[in-house]
Amino acid sequence: MKTAMSHAEIYSIRAGKILIGFLKEMRLIKNIELTIVNFFRKLIAVQIRFKEHVYLLDRRRKVLKFLWVKETTQMLKEDHKSRARTSYIDKVAIIKEKTRDGIIEKWLSYVKSENLTDLMLWRLRIIQHNF
Repeated sequence: MKTAMSHAEIYSIRAGKILIGFLKEMRLIKNIELTIVNFFRKLIAVQIRFKEHVYLLDRRRKVLKFLWVKETTQMLKEDHKSRARTSYIDKVAIIKEKTRDGIIEKWLSYVKSENLTDLMLWRLRIIQHNF
């Protein structure tokens, strides 16, 4: 047997359904907002790591350039007994900065690839090792 509902009860039920729908929608929006915030946090972390990597690479370049100049200056100051060594040092001393920088870049990329290869080999050994 159905009982007649009052207008207040009908509006109360409708309001409850609307409120539940609204809250579900707000929860979904909040989840989306949290996802976006987490994405940007991760993006910022990647940017910071990349910036640190670029800074470190720049510092390595500067150190290698400094050592290049220091070593060539030291070699020029030394007394050389053989003509071949003197000729070699003179050739090294007149290398242009652009060429020197190219050699340093090549060395940095070589060292990076060697370290990456070693890392991958180590990871393969760890993965294949049964614990």
